Amino acid sequence: MAFNFLLFNQSFQQHQHSKSKICKNIEQLFLLKDTLNKYKENLLRDNEIYSIQIYEKKAIYEVLYDSTLDGDYKVMLRNIIDKATDYTEEIQIDGYIGLNIIEEEHLIYSVNDWFLYHYRDLDNNFSDERKFYNGLTKYFPNLEFHENIKNTLKTIECQYFARDIIKSLICLDNFLKKDIKQANGLPEALKLIKSRLGLNVTLEGKISRKKDFSFIFKTTDGEEINVYCEPHVKLEASSNPSDSMYYQHRIYFHQGFDNIKNNKILIGYIGKHL
Repeated sequence: MAFNFLLFNQSFQQHQHSKSKICKNIEQLFLLKDTLNKYKENLLRDNEIYSIQIYEKKAIYEVLYDSTLDGDYKVMLRNIIDKATDYTEEIQIDGYIGLNIIEEEHLIYSVNDWFLYHYRDLDNNFSDERKFYNGLTKYFPNLEFHENIKNTLKTIECQYFARDIIKSLICLDNFLKKDIKQANGLPEALKLIKSRLGLNVTLEGKISRKKDFSFIFKTTDGEEINVYCEPHVKLEASSNPSDSMYYQHRIYFHQGFDNIKNNKILIGYIGKHL
């Protein structure tokens, strides 16, 4: 299912923003528009947006064709608005996208906001393991997931662990590579990840069980190799407030190889302790 996002008219009003700030926001919104295109999601507009006064009491329809904005920003703004799809009442809107920050909750202003929207959607609208898995593989650009995870998720009550799974994957997606460089190695980087997450993150201690924590990934040459996913996040508590049981669920991962998916972080397993 493709998501539909509507440009929020009021956010295009000047709201005391300087011209340079408006231009910066246009550039940010243009990057967001390209991201929507990449992920095959829909950007819509209400045609009344053209009459919104965007700068010095000039309406958008004027600014798109006069000299108020420098050429590049004018082209970007025209590309954002003119190429958006006309909104009709029959279309279900999933979220709203803004230009200038205003006092309106849950507006999406940037690519980062858009990712956070989808992480919240995964958490709030969990329905089944396959849908959850499909969302994970789509919205974490620096992670590569083993295809069997869609099955191993069934070994846990995923709706009660979805939040910690998403939180862990966000942290790995955004920080693991940086932390390895900063900490000069994986063991120290895992300590940083642990402090960011507030969850236990460690290396597998039993080398005799190496086979159990190895998962097949394909190289760029098509060769299938076993990857030892020794680092893991421990998912030890359910989000169900009536459940005080200690769990031993795990996310096993590897920091990646140059010849597998452009050095993405490899997620080998999510589920019950192996």
